[in-house]
Amino acid sequence: MSYQENTIYQQLILRHNKCPCNYGKLEDSQFYSEGVNRLCGDRYQVYLNLDDSQRVQAVKFEGEGCALSKASASIMTEMILGKSLEEVNLLCDGFERFVTDSSVVETLEKNEVDDWRAFYEMKNFPARKKCATIIWQTLNAAISKQKNLVVD
Repeated sequence: MSYQENTIYQQLILRHNKCPCNYGKLEDSQFYSEGVNRLCGDRYQVYLNLDDSQRVQAVKFEGEGCALSKASASIMTEMILGKSLEEVNLLCDGFERFVTDSSVVETLEKNEVDDWRAFYEMKNFPARKKCATIIWQTLNAAISKQKNLVVD
């Protein structure tokens, strides 16, 4: 990734951190989970509702964490709106692989890679990988009806 691309993606993370999409509590949510990263203190709640066709109708998150984790949460909520639970599971798995395995880029849809490009460098910072993935793991826990998730 070039210096210019890296700068653009850093700005994307900062923008999503400062003005996150879908931030707040979703009352009467069908799916909920709270995820905690004990190493850094990131703590997020995910709320999700499906429509009659079993697609994500509404998703929100709230909590506290670093800029990386909040940006990841914001981007995640935008990506899963309108998706089926099967598609959401595939995205959760895809994001986890994207931040850990360089070869994954070629197997993902172009729009997924574009949305995730800001997190590309996480492969080089294993300790920060959990910051980017905590919200995705929490979402996965929510749709699995697991209320609490703790990662170390």
